[in-house]
Amino acid sequence: MATIEIPQELLSELQQISDRSGTAVRELISNTLRDFIAAIKEEREDLRIAEERMANPGRRLTLEEVEEQCGLDG
Repeated sequence: MATIEIPQELLSELQQISDRSGTAVRELISNTLRDFIAAIKEEREDLRIAEERMANPGRRLTLEEVEEQCGLDG
């Protein structure tokens, strides 16, 4: 368990959201942090994939090839 200091303005907003949603402030904070961490992990993975593809681009397709493979050539 960690203790954090939350500015009063944010705490007031959290309390309003808590009151309207029926979700405890503690749960709102926990869910928000979980979502934030998941988003950061996803961003890092996207960056890793992009860097890998830049280093090893592989074969590129023309628009015509893509259209043909997708059945849009006609």
